[in-house]
Amino acid sequence: MSLDDRQLERYARQVIIPGVGARGQQLLLASRVLVMGRDDGREIAADYLSRAGVGLASPDDETIDCAIVCDLESLTHAQLSELAACTYPVVCYTLAATTIHAGTYIRGEDEAPHPFHRHPPLPRPDTETSGSMPAVVRFAACDAAASAIAVLLEWTNESNTREFDLA
Repeated sequence: MSLDDRQLERYARQVIIPGVGARGQQLLLASRVLVMGRDDGREIAADYLSRAGVGLASPDDETIDCAIVCDLESLTHAQLSELAACTYPVVCYTLAATTIHAGTYIRGEDEAPHPFHRHPPLPRPDTETSGSMPAVVRFAACDAAASAIAVLLEWTNESNTREFDLA
């Protein structure tokens, strides 16, 4: 499948990025990402993915190429168990005031399940007093979408964790 003129025009800025090109854009267009968790972060991550041409998956889809968990703390025990058993890569983050704990988990065929577990309760970003979404949520969702795209383009094939302090 090659990109048509409309797709070339729409995704021109991505196609010219070294390492993406037409082949990478075709890969993004064929990919499906499941986005779960906190509503505000989920909406932002889904928007960024859609703008990049990535398809959004539902939990019942047969093909899921990657998942993003917007705030690991927002998932139920059943959802955490499902993620632990999945074979696709998972990008997730947990919010703690102005700090983001982020991770990408890529499971090989012979590896143990993903290491999803709850941390001790963390102070949450204050969404009530600000009247709008805190910057930490916006940053975390953007980082998660970028990390998922890197996984889909096979720019990374290792699990990693990182922490951002936005204070």
